[in-house]
Amino acid sequence: MKKNILILTWLLFLFVDFSFAQSSIQYIIKCDCDKNNCDTIAINDYDENGNLVCSFENDSTKVSKTFIYNSESKQIQENTFNNLGVFENSIHSYFDSSSNWVADSSFDLNKKLLFYKEIQRDNDLNILSINWKNPNIPTPFITQRIAYNELKKEIANTKCFGSQNCITQKLEYKNELKINIETWLLSKTTSLPILKESTSYIYNDNGKIKISITKSGHKDECIYLLFYNNVFW
Repeated sequence: MKKNILILTWLLFLFVDFSFAQSSIQYIIKCDCDKNNCDTIAINDYDENGNLVCSFENDSTKVSKTFIYNSESKQIQENTFNNLGVFENSIHSYFDSSSNWVADSSFDLNKKLLFYKEIQRDNDLNILSINWKNPNIPTPFITQRIAYNELKKEIANTKCFGSQNCITQKLEYKNELKINIETWLLSKTTSLPILKESTSYIYNDNGKIKISITKSGHKDECIYLLFYNNVFW
């Protein structure tokens, strides 16, 4: 695990602009919940406003991502780089004059459109309906529905890859903090959704998630999120 942390920290120095001198670094470490078999799976860098500005994933892909925000801290661009640091694709997000999210588009290295999202908003029901589409193909390859509570917190998120192939996440809150997510699957082999896994969250004194615990019918898995402030000082 220490070797992975050193490698990812070195990568961070290559990508991060030193203008983020007061940023914080988050190490994401996955373990068995008895704190054995641990490995660093990602490092995230946040700016002074708490916005994620770059991330490095220590999995088989070894990809890194950078994020760009507008003046209202809305994420407007996500750039993905391969394990050699070569740009692969970007996702652009668009907002209306009221700062409502209205569309996404993804482009490859040659600025070719890969896919786009059409977003419809029902403010009365607090629901977003999203169609993921390929260029020149009218039928969406993913349909998505996101529901919010009266505090604009996401409470349900369903993605369907066909009429009977859906994943739904149900979110629970306490005092505006997310405390649990259940992931349900619906497939052609099941008449009703089945619970795949549930994840609960533990917070530190600053209201940030420090541990997530995932139960999936097998051995519990814990994710530890460690923050370090002013790392370049």
